[in-house]
Amino acid sequence: MKGVKDLVEEFRQRAIKHYKYSLEGDYKHGNAEIKGINKVYAAIKKQEELEELLQLIYSDTPEVVSLAATYCMKFSPEKCLEALNKLFKEDIPLISSGAKYAIQNWNNNKWYID
Repeated sequence: MKGVKDLVEEFRQRAIKHYKYSLEGDYKHGNAEIKGINKVYAAIKKQEELEELLQLIYSDTPEVVSLAATYCMKFSPEKCLEALNKLFKEDIPLISSGAKYAIQNWNNNKWYID
């Protein structure tokens, strides 16, 4: 079993790759990265180490912040909403609109990540 630090690093790397593939329109590889992120998230959650994953919302890499905040929303909604609101205001391709929809889903009780 991987340790939490390795899992958090894998999450970070996969978030960067997912964004790259999304910008390129390579949805096949982008979707594969999301599947990998889901597995990493499940492993981190199983180890009860979401606080470690939450630290990624302080990253300098917007695509990492976005996905970490999205996946940690139920764990720490105030911190995650703050991070997503900041991204929404920065007008970053794909990331700002994704942050907007994540905030809307949360506010409308339509959250999809457990």
